[in-house]
Amino acid sequence: MYKHILVPTDFSEYSKRAAGKALALRELFDARLSVVHVVNYLPPAFISAQSEHTSPAQIIARATAFLAQWMHESGLDSAEQSAARRAAHLCTADLATQLVIELTSLQGVMGREYAVLSGEEGPVATAIFEHYLPRFAGDSLTQTRAGLALGLANRLDS
Repeated sequence: MYKHILVPTDFSEYSKRAAGKALALRELFDARLSVVHVVNYLPPAFISAQSEHTSPAQIIARATAFLAQWMHESGLDSAEQSAARRAAHLCTADLATQLVIELTSLQGVMGREYAVLSGEEGPVATAIFEHYLPRFAGDSLTQTRAGLALGLANRLDS
């Protein structure tokens, strides 16, 4: 079921508990475990000067490009990088629709559908949906590396 488990840590008590759970899952599923140290620092590579003209989508796009480069070093191919970059430009578009405004649980679901209807490639639409995962405890996890890069980038911004 799980092939690779990614555990962010800031060395807090919550992180220690999460790492313990991840270790148990790793043993149970014979999965690979990666630990990422999370800090309150955003590299200047994807954050410009605090400009009022920088939109959240632009920040996510820069963060995704930064993560895609990092993930390329871990095996993310050019197609996955391209999908992550394109999805970063589109991932918050569904938030402006009346449907998602009224039914916030459809964030990402409708983004994926709108992307498909607009002619975007499958990996882009999938990354748009997956960047919201997991939405709650026990929810599905990201299955693609493009979706993982976009989800991490989005969380770096928040």
